[in-house]
Amino acid sequence: MKNLATQFALLLFTLVALAPVKAADPLADNPELKKFQGSWKMLSLEDKTKKWAKDELPVVKLVIKGEEMTTHLVDGGTVKSTIKPNGKADPQELDTTANGRVFRGIYKIDGDLLTMCTTGIDSPRPKKFDVKETAGSGGLTVYQRIK
Repeated sequence: MKNLATQFALLLFTLVALAPVKAADPLADNPELKKFQGSWKMLSLEDKTKKWAKDELPVVKLVIKGEEMTTHLVDGGTVKSTIKPNGKADPQELDTTANGRVFRGIYKIDGDLLTMCTTGIDSPRPKKFDVKETAGSGGLTVYQRIK
């Protein structure tokens, strides 16, 4: 009887040890991410040096799935990054990390429009939606959700 109990315990331990581990769900961990999901077309870009014409916009679209964001560029390239929104802050905050570098910003979503004001790498976060608040390669961008 002891042998059977030991074998059962070992079998149970093996099944538990080999059971698939459920991956963390970023949408469950940060419900604010749900607002970002999908594809977004760039409508406008303004930085400290200029307001870009529509035919000069460098980004075709953003595709956001979970925390992962893929930026599709006009030249055919892509940039992979992760996003971490904080909808409880005022204004709402967004950290974007690409190649281990953090771009801090603020955002607002109004219906199908996403407005972001971001800074350059490792620069202080803007406090309002104004290009004068940005540093480095930051700017003020507006995106429209692609349905």
